Amino acid sequence: MSHFTVVVVGDDYEEQLAPYHEFECTGRDDEYVIDVDRTEETRREYEEQTSAVCKHKETGEIVSRYDERFYRLPNAQLYPSVVVENFRTKRFFKDIQKYRSCRSSLSR
Repeated sequence: MSHFTVVVVGDDYEEQLAPYHEFECTGRDDEYVIDVDRTEETRREYEEQTSAVCKHKETGEIVSRYDERFYRLPNAQLYPSVVVENFRTKRFFKDIQKYRSCRSSLSR
């Protein structure tokens, strides 16, 4: 959501501002909304991308490095875990919907 202060000159301010509305906020799907299909790009990322994750040395449990238990960078002296690089994203996210959800929340 964006907030801008603008000056609109003329009587029909709604028509003049229509090209600048944000679909996510207004829900209006009109001639100014461009649908962008990123399904294949997202699917390729899901299949091929790797993520740095934390793996417990003893139990093998794999968790996100952003897990709430790590309020700072994981440290082997504080936590019995190590950072594992190049872990396949699709092995960490069990399905593409969870990946999409996480990916979209991080991009906000």
